[in-house]
Amino acid sequence: MAPTFDPLVPSALIVDDSEDDRYILRRLLKKAAVTAEIVEKVHGQEALDYLESYRGKRSEPLLIFLDINMPVMGGFEFLEKFEQNRRAWNFEGAILIMFTSSEHASDQERVLNYDFVKGYVVKMPQSWEALREQIQALVACS
Repeated sequence: MAPTFDPLVPSALIVDDSEDDRYILRRLLKKAAVTAEIVEKVHGQEALDYLESYRGKRSEPLLIFLDINMPVMGGFEFLEKFEQNRRAWNFEGAILIMFTSSEHASDQERVLNYDFVKGYVVKMPQSWEALREQIQALVACS
């Protein structure tokens, strides 16, 4: 049984087209007590629509896990649009983590262009403890 922790962040958003990956990540986040609220979206456009609907109404920080390869709108297109709108939508304190199966160095280098991307995690973390430690370090640095 996992020890009891206070949530690290008020809410998390998982953006991934894989239902299995969302399920596993959701379970890890719950077990690690990372957040009290988890919202799931299946592609970047759906996530942007969700964020726009909450502009200025969200408590900070929001933790966003973003896959790269998704239909409709992939992770890199999401990053471009999020960068254009995050200040206007009051999401400057958002902590974004790329959570993807891509181990390509070019993808990892490309995300360095976005200062709000705080991590790059190749699916799946080994344990809920490791995931909590990674997120705790990112939240402390933000």
